[in-house]
Amino acid sequence: MGGVILLAILLTGCIWANNPYEKCYIADSPSSNIGKRKKGNSEGKIELRFSYTCGVNFAIYAEEEIALLEEGYERLGRSSFYGTHAPWRGAVDVAERIGADLILFREHFREREGRVGVMVTPSFSTSYTSGTVNAHTYGASATGTYSGTTTTTSYNTSTYQYSVNVYNQEAVFFRKRPAGSGFYGAYIDCPQLLPGDDPAAPVTLRVLAVVKGSRAWRDGVRRGDVVKTVNGQKITTLQEAQSSRMRTSVISEVVTERMAADGKTTKTEEK
Repeated sequence: MGGVILLAILLTGCIWANNPYEKCYIADSPSSNIGKRKKGNSEGKIELRFSYTCGVNFAIYAEEEIALLEEGYERLGRSSFYGTHAPWRGAVDVAERIGADLILFREHFREREGRVGVMVTPSFSTSYTSGTVNAHTYGASATGTYSGTTTTTSYNTSTYQYSVNVYNQEAVFFRKRPAGSGFYGAYIDCPQLLPGDDPAAPVTLRVLAVVKGSRAWRDGVRRGDVVKTVNGQKITTLQEAQSSRMRTSVISEVVTERMAADGKTTKTEEK
């Protein structure tokens, strides 16, 4: 399938900060920020997975996220930005704050960027002075001499050009969904209704991922299936799709239709 996934944009708008992973973090939903914890997860570890590419759109790596969803992970949110290489420790700090168990890092070379630096250099100048002075007291006259130095400091400002490698960088945060959470097990690729869109425009929803062994899996729901109803509600227009943009923990039923090789349509039974 294409690069649809929960990943809707390709790294725009957020650039390097002191900790870009924190500044650019966007949670999937308000509930994604619950479950804060102390350092480390229940096992005291946060798993890190890395993917480095050169000049490749991140969308083709949607498979990595889908694989994690199918393993039973839930996605909490992501940080996307561009700039010089950011230390991954900043992402671990975010993971510890939101309670993530796994971080999927993705990075690819964007361009060689020219920059202008400013150099300030000090310069010193020293002047020497000497002369004569009346060195006698009480009104008498006696000639004395003196000498000394005066040092003046000034600063010169100049610019220079240099270049750095700039990367699109992203960290996606996941948490293992606990057993017995009541999660149905189906993720749906659901479009957003954006300003200017026609709410009555027809839409076709597809199953993005199904957790293996979940209730959705046992019902026969499979990745790529066309969604007909969610919790008994038909989804045929963009407006109807918005009502199904709920947290996956709220979905209790998905009915799909699948075109079999013989041309017949099969449908999962409604529960």
